Amino acid sequence: KKEDPMASSSSANHTVSKRGLWGMDGCQLNKYSCPHLSEVLLSNANLRHLDLSRNPLMDEGVAQLCEALRQPACRLQTLCLQQCEITPRGCQDLAFVLASNPNLRSLDVGGNNIGDAGVRLLSKALLHPHCGLKELSLESCQLTRACCEDLASVIAHSQTLHELDSLDLATNVLGDSAVTVLCEGLWYTDPGLFLGHLLWQAGGVQTDHSSLEVLSSALSCNPHLTSLDLLCRDFDPQGPWLCSALARPTCSLGEELGESLEGVLGTGLRLWQAD
Repeated sequence: KKEDPMASSSSANHTVSKRGLWGMDGCQLNKYSCPHLSEVLLSNANLRHLDLSRNPLMDEGVAQLCEALRQPACRLQTLCLQQCEITPRGCQDLAFVLASNPNLRSLDVGGNNIGDAGVRLLSKALLHPHCGLKELSLESCQLTRACCEDLASVIAHSQTLHELDSLDLATNVLGDSAVTVLCEGLWYTDPGLFLGHLLWQAGGVQTDHSSLEVLSSALSCNPHLTSLDLLCRDFDPQGPWLCSALARPTCSLGEELGESLEGVLGTGLRLWQAD
């Protein structure tokens, strides 16, 4: 058995800040550290934010953490697991946590090869009435267009989507048709359900006229989306469509535009104003 590089849980408790923050990013932790981490999660009622990024915890370690996260004594609100070598198997355990622990508000699994299968598991948990997640980051998770139907269903039908207000899909090659699929979720305008911030990077997607029309339509009819960042500069400048949508009273984006989208609209806005 490999030696656990983590200090004892008693000393680890002393490293939690007064604000309940515990940063263990890149501390050479592994799956053998997780029993001690779990003990801290259950014994320290002040712990609210835990960052375990860039530690090879793998699915086995995540499973041990999730056993603690499901317990009522765990009050953790933010969990960052970037680049922890998690696969869809680990997402199964995380999904159980999301469906049973309403305290967890933010989950970041970016940089893990969870794929579409992992997103499907997490999406099912997001539909659970006990889920209280507000922020979900899926950056660089090897996602494709296949997962977008699950995410669109979450956006449109989740019983807890009035909580979830940030979805990060950056650096995933979703494909051009993903714009249309995700916008199907944005068209849903139940006043009790909203997604406040959507971030996705086109990752090589050549966004064509039809998908821009769909996006513009979604922006026009969804009053809840207040921030949109496409992180993509490969638009054929069709800003007039987007600008027209932004000008409608039902669009709430206002000044909260991502830098790259604002750059795209710079050209389009001039064309639109000239018409």
